[in-house]
Amino acid sequence: MRCTPGSRTLVGGAVLLVWTCHGCSRAKTDATKYVERGNAYYEEGDNDSAITAYSMAIDRNPENAEAYIRRGRAFLRAGSRPLAIADFTKAIVLKPDCPEAYYRRGIAYFVMSKWDDAARDFTKAIEVKPDYAEAYESRGGAYSGKGDYDRAIADYTKVIGLKPDDAEAYHDRGNAYYFKRDHDRAIADYTKAIELKPNDAGIYLSRASVYSCKGDLDGKIADYTRFIKLTPASASAYLNRGSAYQRKGLIEKARSDFRMVITLDPYGKAGERAKKKLRDSY
Repeated sequence: MRCTPGSRTLVGGAVLLVWTCHGCSRAKTDATKYVERGNAYYEEGDNDSAITAYSMAIDRNPENAEAYIRRGRAFLRAGSRPLAIADFTKAIVLKPDCPEAYYRRGIAYFVMSKWDDAARDFTKAIEVKPDYAEAYESRGGAYSGKGDYDRAIADYTKVIGLKPDDAEAYHDRGNAYYFKRDHDRAIADYTKAIELKPNDAGIYLSRASVYSCKGDLDGKIADYTRFIKLTPASASAYLNRGSAYQRKGLIEKARSDFRMVITLDPYGKAGERAKKKLRDSY
């Protein structure tokens, strides 16, 4: 007797079972390949192709939580936030113990300035993975967005404990101290961040702002000078340094900076302000 998938015999039933399982296994393998292809497109910056590949993976294996997470990430980068949240939520339903799914959905809420929803998802990610440094850092950002700087500082401190060489964590904690007007602690954190990441222009800019609040013109000038070396086309940096020189009575240096502002931004707000300051300096 010849056995076929449609046989009702015991042997035929066994053949049918094996055929069906083999098909499922192949579909899952195909889904994994499409996820990998989507990842490659995503890294190349080709969002549309990445989304198509991830969708193909989901078609072949609708229970592939990773495919939903990756497609949600691509949707988020494309600006399709509701679609991203829907995919992350589906991944959570499929795999409720996956910390990345909560984290990614939290990021989606974060970019929408939904601080409470973001903090809630980051907290869930941390519950599942207590050493999830990125979730602590992002939750700190959500707390900062709410103006809850004490809780933000606690989270950034936790990140530093987990990743002592994380310059961003020091920078972020410094920002929180700055908003609390704890200028000395802010400077200490910015300084540590600079030690760890000396070519990050933004940290110098942050520390310069604190020096300005403290009335430390020398510190402000020094940091704007470092910032300018890293970003020489910044008209606002020259304007701020020129203003500091002017307050110190270093008029020629101030004029030189104002002239540079006018060169870089002749018709913009910075340029107009520099023109007035230059005129007033004579």
